[in-house]
Amino acid sequence: MTEDATIQVRELGQTIKELALLNKLCLIITSDSNINEVYQDFAGELAKTIDVDWTSIIIIRGHEACFYALSSKIGSTWKTGDTIPLDRNVAAWLSSIKQVLVQVLCGCDSIGSGSIY
Repeated sequence: MTEDATIQVRELGQTIKELALLNKLCLIITSDSNINEVYQDFAGELAKTIDVDWTSIIIIRGHEACFYALSSKIGSTWKTGDTIPLDRNVAAWLSSIKQVLVQVLCGCDSIGSGSIY
């Protein structure tokens, strides 16, 4: 097997693992209407595969973002139930484009340096 083929096989294996995780997480999200149970199951399953330091679910109500669930190994300025105004921040932007943010920080210094999917 050539070096390029070996790299492609390795990348394909990683893609298959990522798709399996996404499938499992989607099943968890749609499994229950109790968001607390869904969040705990989701965060637990994610932590089995990825070293996660901080996760949250933010619910947008009017012009505020409310931390509905939050889990952190590294500490947090916010706690569950805290609200922040939706004014020129990432939550406001995500709300306007109706997208989810998954940010991977790989030893980066600032929140804006990670990958966004």
